[in-house]
Amino acid sequence: MNKASKWLTEKRGNLSQRDLAKLVGLSHGTIANAESGDATAKTWIALANYFNEDSRQVLHWAGLGDAPAERDPYILRVENKLSKIKDNEKRQAIEGLIDSLSPDKKGGGKRTAHNDEVV
Repeated sequence: MNKASKWLTEKRGNLSQRDLAKLVGLSHGTIANAESGDATAKTWIALANYFNEDSRQVLHWAGLGDAPAERDPYILRVENKLSKIKDNEKRQAIEGLIDSLSPDKKGGGKRTAHNDEVV
């Protein structure tokens, strides 16, 4: 059992392996294998996405990747919120807003010569 399998067991809680499998789109055997530490990267990524966990972190816990670099908590929060938006029209509007704020996009901010601040 590795850290990823322990994480999965904790996240699953009282939910049965079969019920989790249906929710994630995997077989209950795949869930059972993951909980014993035997799963593919594709399985870990699907589970990480379902539980809103950084897939790179879960892959690291499973021994399938390097530890992810520290990420800005605000960026993680925005990514988490975006991933939960199911309405495609709202999601596209928000992504458009984010793109318009990007300093490398026309109409977005520009970097000053004195610092890295976007104005």
